[in-house]
Amino acid sequence: MAAGEQRYVYKWRAPHALYAVGWSFRDCSARMMGSRLAVGSFVDTGAPNSVTVLHAPLARNQPVCARCAQQGLVSSSTPRTTDGKINSTRCQCVRVLTSLPHMFPPSKIGWIPDIVGEHPDLLASSSDALRLWRFDDNDQGKLVCTLSPDSTAAGGGIRNAPLTAFDWSEVDVSTVATCAIDTTCTVWDVGAQAVHAQIIAHDKEVYDVALAPRDASNFATVGADGSVRLFDLRALEHSTIVYESTTPLLRLKWNRFHPNVLAALALGGDAVLMLDLRMPGSALAMLETSRQGQTGTPDDMLNALAWAPHSDAHVIAGGERGLAYVWDVSDVANTKDAPRAGAATGFPSTTTRGGALGRRRGAVEPALVYDARRPVDNLAWSPTDPNWVSVVGSEELQLVRV
Repeated sequence: MAAGEQRYVYKWRAPHALYAVGWSFRDCSARMMGSRLAVGSFVDTGAPNSVTVLHAPLARNQPVCARCAQQGLVSSSTPRTTDGKINSTRCQCVRVLTSLPHMFPPSKIGWIPDIVGEHPDLLASSSDALRLWRFDDNDQGKLVCTLSPDSTAAGGGIRNAPLTAFDWSEVDVSTVATCAIDTTCTVWDVGAQAVHAQIIAHDKEVYDVALAPRDASNFATVGADGSVRLFDLRALEHSTIVYESTTPLLRLKWNRFHPNVLAALALGGDAVLMLDLRMPGSALAMLETSRQGQTGTPDDMLNALAWAPHSDAHVIAGGERGLAYVWDVSDVANTKDAPRAGAATGFPSTTTRGGALGRRRGAVEPALVYDARRPVDNLAWSPTDPNWVSVVGSEELQLVRV
């Protein structure tokens, strides 16, 4: 967000905790301006869960109702009339389009990456299985299938193991990769509703999977064994360990514009690991959560991570301190040419604590910081309007203009 510019925030509160969140790659139907996104409940008391699909107006000067303004569901930048009153001619706040039943809390939600609308409008979720819903022109969803592989066939040892995450290929939208706690990854042909491949990917639980942005045959994973592994569907008998950590790795995201660059989060970590496949074994950079001069500020514990859909140089992450950080990594490395460890980029092959502020060598400070005023459990960047980011914390969804 540029200096001096007002920040616009829409808020939506659920009667329960939220976790999973995903933006649609398509706008709402012609009858309604704005974007769609889905959020998943996190109810672990035995009560039913749900996936709720929302309409978000996402416009700077859309009028909002006085009731929502009084409840604090919109920011102080809400449009007002010339006499200072809330413009309440019609409500344009976040609203529910539909709610889908879900037995267990979804670990992830994602829409088919199809901006032009060549394929059916599908939504996927992961929990005890991979579920697909198809949406009609009225934004109503119907369950298409429930995909649950028998991972014992691959030696996983747990029948129908819970899924921790999935990723949907932007190159081939029939390809979805899932990962599970039983060390396996499954690649699905969702069009045929069939398993394309299944492997034991790690020595321990697999926490995240990312399909390559330009090659439907390649995917990467992270897990409890602390490794980042690269796989090729054409040669699954081998894998490449790109990076190893002494702590479990929780999240992994691929840069959509540079197929050699990934970002990862360590479990309980306070920085984003930036990785380059041309430099296996070392981190290209560490994206720090603290800024120069912030002495005594405790390190954050990051939970969620996303690359900007419109830029190769912007990363966002959020954590337990209730802050969402945006980094500009355009100066980290020349992504057109393979960097060398410790070369002109200034990022050594290893990082260490040092200095009065305890900063790491090769650290990058955040360019922007947003205070959600509650721990950030998850976040996502809108693919249709890159000015907006969704931030999930406890029972609240915040839509923030960055």
